Amino acid sequence: CPHTHACRLLQVKGPSDPKQRFIIDSMALYVLKDGCEFEQMVMMEQQGRPEFDFLFDLGSEEHAYYRWRLYSLAEGDTLRTWRIDPYLMIEGGQAWLPPPMLAADLAAGSKRKETVRGQAAVLLSDHDRDRFEDMLRGLTAERAAIAEAMVFALENADAAADVVDVLAEALTLPETAPATKLARLFLASDILHNSTAPVRNASRYRARLEAVLPEIFVSFNATYKVAGSRMVQEALKRSVLRLLRVWRERFIFNDDYINGLQATMLGHVPTLEAAEEEELLLQQNAAAATAANPGDPAAAAAADEDVKPARSRWEAMEAEEEEEEQRRQQQQQQQQQQQQRQLMPERAQLRGLNPDLAA
Repeated sequence: CPHTHACRLLQVKGPSDPKQRFIIDSMALYVLKDGCEFEQMVMMEQQGRPEFDFLFDLGSEEHAYYRWRLYSLAEGDTLRTWRIDPYLMIEGGQAWLPPPMLAADLAAGSKRKETVRGQAAVLLSDHDRDRFEDMLRGLTAERAAIAEAMVFALENADAAADVVDVLAEALTLPETAPATKLARLFLASDILHNSTAPVRNASRYRARLEAVLPEIFVSFNATYKVAGSRMVQEALKRSVLRLLRVWRERFIFNDDYINGLQATMLGHVPTLEAAEEEELLLQQNAAAATAANPGDPAAAAAADEDVKPARSRWEAMEAEEEEEEQRRQQQQQQQQQQQQRQLMPERAQLRGLNPDLAA
């Protein structure tokens, strides 16, 4: 069909505004991963915002670009390189002519290849490495900033090992402020969640991140210990533990691995049971020390001081578990109430038909 006169060619044009192109590209990636439900949710929440008009104006050039981008990514193309020959999306339909690849993308995307441990490794170009490092330096917890860096990672999934090395180095710098460190960890989490996206080589990120996360969490524990205030410490710990809980719920890693990361963050006390055992052992040692020096109040005070750190960790973990159990119960109650509200119209309809059916 692309070579016949009967077929009208639809030429896809990329948005001239880099921000608009980024929004459309990101939207296509998320829709491919999460399905049409995500698209419908965005349409409901973003209706009226000009940057999302491409979802509603079906005749616009931006909508044509969005449709082509969805198809292109689903067929194995990347955000950086794609087929440029005309092709049919639907049998019997019109032919689509993809937009030309940008010269800047082609130049920036020229990866370096080196031999590492006897195997060829794809590395970021100097331009891309500098760009990624700039993103990490200015990264905040704002969703748009993290999404931009996450899209960069997917665009460069063929150099996943190099991307993870740069990210891991940024996450283990001792001088990094806690807020920046957290933002970078959120980026790593986003990359993990999107490692199942239908993007070539994206699946490489999971194994690469799994290998470096223990070292990253050692660095987080060090940052936690030297944080400027108790408030900063608690905020950092709460955010990291919440992230680990999400990874557990979504089966990102197995429980043993996540328990190890949590143990590292909390100071090598992996579970409440382990904390109890540690406190009991220290109490026994304290009792033995007191028995050996019954008339020495200084020895008794020193033994009690040894017990306090373990007791405080145990109490903190116990409080966290109680708080988590309360949240779980509240969620169950809310779900039950929602189910009851959903059943109310059905029961009313049954009563209208036969009162005995829904007494």
